[in-house]
Amino acid sequence: MLKFGSLFFFLLNIIIYPVFSQESIIKVLSEGSNEPLPFSNVCIESINGKDKVFVATDAGGKIRINITQKSLIAVSYVGFEYKIDTIYPGQNKSIFLKPSAYTTEEMVVSAQYQPVKADQSIYKIDVISINRLDQRKATNVSELLAAQPYIKINHDGALGSKISMNGLTGEHIKILVDGIPVIGRMDGNIDLSQLNLSNVDHIEIIDGPMSVVYGSNALAGAINIITKENRAYRLLSNVDAYYENVGVYNFSAYLSGKINKSIYTVNASRNFFDGFKITDSLRSFDWNPKRQYETGAFLIQNFKQTKLKISANYFNELLLDKGNLMAPYFETAFDRYFYTNRLTTNLDVVSKFMDNKHFINFLTSYSYYSRHKNTFFKDLTTLEKQLTTNSDDHDTSVFDAYIARAFLSKNDTSSFFNYQLGFDFNAETGLGKRIANQLQTIADYALFVSTRFDLKSKLQLQPGLRLSYNTRYRSTPVYSVNIRYSPLTKLNVRASFARGFRAPSLKELFLNFVDVNHNVMGNPCLESESSYNANTSVNYNISSGKHFFTIDAGLFYNRIHNIITLAQISGIQFKYINLARYQTQGGQLSFTYKMHPRFNFYTAWSLTGTSALTNSQELLQKKYYYQQITSGLSYKNTKYRFGWSLDAKYYGKKPQIFIDNNENLKLGFIEPYSIVDITVKKYFLEDKILLSVGVKNLMNYVNIVTTGIQGGVHSGGDGFSQVGWGRTFFVNLSFNLNRL
Repeated sequence: MLKFGSLFFFLLNIIIYPVFSQESIIKVLSEGSNEPLPFSNVCIESINGKDKVFVATDAGGKIRINITQKSLIAVSYVGFEYKIDTIYPGQNKSIFLKPSAYTTEEMVVSAQYQPVKADQSIYKIDVISINRLDQRKATNVSELLAAQPYIKINHDGALGSKISMNGLTGEHIKILVDGIPVIGRMDGNIDLSQLNLSNVDHIEIIDGPMSVVYGSNALAGAINIITKENRAYRLLSNVDAYYENVGVYNFSAYLSGKINKSIYTVNASRNFFDGFKITDSLRSFDWNPKRQYETGAFLIQNFKQTKLKISANYFNELLLDKGNLMAPYFETAFDRYFYTNRLTTNLDVVSKFMDNKHFINFLTSYSYYSRHKNTFFKDLTTLEKQLTTNSDDHDTSVFDAYIARAFLSKNDTSSFFNYQLGFDFNAETGLGKRIANQLQTIADYALFVSTRFDLKSKLQLQPGLRLSYNTRYRSTPVYSVNIRYSPLTKLNVRASFARGFRAPSLKELFLNFVDVNHNVMGNPCLESESSYNANTSVNYNISSGKHFFTIDAGLFYNRIHNIITLAQISGIQFKYINLARYQTQGGQLSFTYKMHPRFNFYTAWSLTGTSALTNSQELLQKKYYYQQITSGLSYKNTKYRFGWSLDAKYYGKKPQIFIDNNENLKLGFIEPYSIVDITVKKYFLEDKILLSVGVKNLMNYVNIVTTGIQGGVHSGGDGFSQVGWGRTFFVNLSFNLNRL
C-alpha cells in the first residue's frame, strides 16, 4: 500500500524538482538522412554514478528531461551503432547514430538463464514488439497472433478462440503471462480473446518443444505475454478508446508511478461486443454478445541486487447466448448467461550475486477460474425473465491452481560452462456438479536441469532433463538437446530434439461441458501422452546502408503417442479418447526487407502436414498438407508523424481429421480464404495523441465452407467453419501523458 509519506514525497517531487534542475531536449537522428529515430533507448547517468535513468524517445525521436548535473548519455537503436556522449543541465542536444549491420535488439526472458537478445538465444524466439502491437491495432491476443505465419486461430461463438501452432493445437502450447500459466482451458484451449492487450509490453513466442522448462502443454512451444514495467518515468499514463462498427466498444486506462526504487502500476479495461449474426430473422447470434472487465495492479521494489514484484489481475466476462423464439406464438425464448471469472496473484523475486553472473528466481502464484451458467425463460412481450426450474440448466465449475517455481542459474558469457537447475510444483483442483464426484485434484512435482556449453564462441550446446511425479499418472523422464551455431555474426543455425510427456487435464478426465451448441464429455480412462519433436532453423541477416534483409527457414517434426482428441459420437456429442499416434511435419520460409526508417516489408510461407493412426486402422497412407502465406507492408513518415500498414494472410485448403465412436478416421477439408487488414495512423500534439483508423477483414469473409464434415465441436453449423464477422471499420484514439 502506498503510504501517505511516500505519496506526499511523490507529489512534492513533481512540483519542486523542476525548480532545481534544467530541462534538456534530446533528439536522436539517423546520420546522413537526419531522420528521427523513434523509441530509441537512452540511458542518462550522472558522472559520479549515483543517479541513472532509462528512457525511450517518443515517436519523433525526442525526449524532454530534467538534468541537475553533468551526465553521460548512452543511446542505442535497432540497426545502428551504440553511442556515448555527455550532456549538461539545460543543454539541448542532437545525437546522430550511424547505421550498422542489422541486429535483433529485443531482449527476451522466456526460458532464459538471464535476459538476452532474441538473436542470441539458443531457442528460436519470435518477438511481437510494442511497435508491432501499435501497428496491428488488435483488440486481444487472439487477433494479434492470427497474423503469425505458423499459427492458425479457429473461432467458436461460445467457446472463443482455438490456437494451433505447427499442426498442434492449444493443449500442446503453453500460454503464460509473465511466466505464470493461464488456467481456464475449454476443450483443451485457452480462449485468447479473453486476454487483452491494454497492459502488454511485448509477446515472446518460442517455436519448438519446451517440455523440460515448462512441463506439460509445451510440446509445440510456449507463448509468454510480458506486461509493461515502467522503468524510467516518474509518471506514465495512457487512456485508449476503440470503436468498431460491428458493435465493439473498448476502453482502457493505464497509470504507473516511480518513487525512488519503487514502481506502482494500475490498469483497467472494459470491452463490449454487441454480437453478430448472419440471419437477421433469427434471435440467436453466430457470434454471441459479450462484456469484459479487467483490472490489475502490481508493485515492484528494487533493492541493490534484488527485484521483488507483487501483482494481481482480475478478469470478468459475461457471454449471452440468446435463444430463438419458440412456437406457436413466437413470444418467448430461453436465454443462457455464461459468467467467467479469473483471478491471478503472484510473487516474483529475482536476486543477482557473484558479480551478477549468478541469479536466483522464485515465482509463486495462485489462480482462480470459474464458469457459471444460468438459463432464463424470457417473455418478449413483458421483457420479464425467470430462472428455469430444471437443475441441468444451471451449473458452476470452479478451478484453482497453485504454482511454485524456483531456479538457480549461472550465466557467465566468458565461461565455457553455464547451467540452470530448479523445481516446479503445479497443483489443480476442480469443483462442480459437471465434474465426476464433484471434486477432483491433480498435481505435478518436477525437478529440471539444463547445462550450456559455449564452444569457441560460435557453438552452443544445451542438454536438459526433467524428472517429475504426477499424482494420477506415471511420469516419464523428459529430455531435450538444443544447439545454436553461429559461424558468422549474421548467421544463426539452430536445432533441437526433445521428448515430451503430458498427463490429461482435469477437464479432459472429468468435466462434462454442455450447452445448446456443445456436448463434450470427459473420460476418466484416458492414458497420458508421450511425444518426440525435432526442429531446425536458419536465420541470415544482410545489411547495406539503410537497407536490411532477413531470411528465415525452418523444419519441424512432431510425433505424439496416445494423443488425446475428441471423437464424434453423434450430432454435437463428443468424447475425449486416445489415438495411437498423431504426426505433424512441415516447414516455414520467410523474408523481411527494411529501408530505414520508412518502409518495412515481410512475407512468410508455411507448410504443415498431418497424419493419424487409431487403434483399429493403419497410418493414413497419404499425409495431408496445408499452407499459409503471410505478407505485410508498412510505411511511416517521420516528418509529418503519419504512417500506414497492410497485413494479409492466405489460409490454404486445410484437412480436418475426425474420429467417430468406432474409431474410424474421417477426413474433411476447410476451403481456402484470405484475411486482409489496413491501418492508418497519425500523431498529434507532440505525439501525446495517436489516432488510428482502418478496415479489418477487407475480403468480407464470415463462414467458410467445409467438405466432408457434418458439423463439429468448433463449427458454426453443418458444413461451415466460423472465420469472422465480415468487413468492419474501426477508429482508435490513444492519449499518452508521461513525465520523467
